[in-house]
Amino acid sequence: MSANASSNTVPQYPPVGPPAARPGYQYGVAVPALPFASFGKRLLAAIVDAAICTAILVVPSALGALAIVNGVGTNANGDVDRVTSGGLLAFGVAAIVLGIAALLLYEPLLTARTGEGNGQTVGKRVAGVRITDRQGGPITAGQAWGRSLFKGFVSDSFCYLGYLWMLWDGQKQTWHDKVASTYVLDA
Repeated sequence: MSANASSNTVPQYPPVGPPAARPGYQYGVAVPALPFASFGKRLLAAIVDAAICTAILVVPSALGALAIVNGVGTNANGDVDRVTSGGLLAFGVAAIVLGIAALLLYEPLLTARTGEGNGQTVGKRVAGVRITDRQGGPITAGQAWGRSLFKGFVSDSFCYLGYLWMLWDGQKQTWHDKVASTYVLDA
């Protein structure tokens, strides 16, 4: 009977431990190990990112506007030069569309990447902060997109109350952090 009992049991394997230690990562704990980022650091990151996003939008838009304005020209006979105006008009519109697309992609693509610099835009790197999930690990693409869209449409509205919420929140979360289940921690 003992031989029968031992053949029906599942072999015991050693327990699997937590993943390799990463800075700020606590396996299975609901609150990250690193301290929450201060309002000043988050403000610095927002200012740097706003300057970069302005450049991302203004430079192609200005080039596009110049191309559109200069594209409507006349030839020696006083007629509209359709070849020049059509090409420059297309370039101008494409430049503006590319600028807007780059602006929309800036934060979600940078914060959802893996590896070195995950959870950081250029401004967040300068300020020394990082966006993490509940365990202090990297965020998913869905969290990055949800956070970015909610931030753009809701947290920016209502007199920036969504951003100021972190001043009295115990875990220093803004509205877009709460919706996406993210934290901003010191890197």
